[in-house]
Amino acid sequence: MQIYSRFDDPDWMINWAQVVRQWKWTDYEDWYSKYSPEMDIEAAAQYGSVAAYFEGIGVLVYKNLIDVDIVADLMSRNIMIFWEKMGPIIKERRIRYNNEYVWEWNEWLYNKMKKLQPSRKPAYLLNK
Repeated sequence: MQIYSRFDDPDWMINWAQVVRQWKWTDYEDWYSKYSPEMDIEAAAQYGSVAAYFEGIGVLVYKNLIDVDIVADLMSRNIMIFWEKMGPIIKERRIRYNNEYVWEWNEWLYNKMKKLQPSRKPAYLLNK
């Protein structure tokens, strides 16, 4: 449950919420001018905090050190919302920096959660 103590930390949740709910951009250049490490180190730290956390969760799930169902039950929506918002930016950064490994486990984890969604039932339906 130590992974959950980070996930429900108010500072981390503020970072996640700001990135996925408040940040707005039109294209990569607009994102870069507002939120990149070169332009706004605090914004980059917010984004990095969330991406690094999900990156670690992805590796732990891949290595079978965390049960994928626990991750899916606790945070699948947050993972998917984050990737759906940041995925296009991350993919563009991979191209621009010629580094296919940028936040690779975020994408892997997103794909894993997406595959699990159709088979998952909300908790309130489990005992019905």
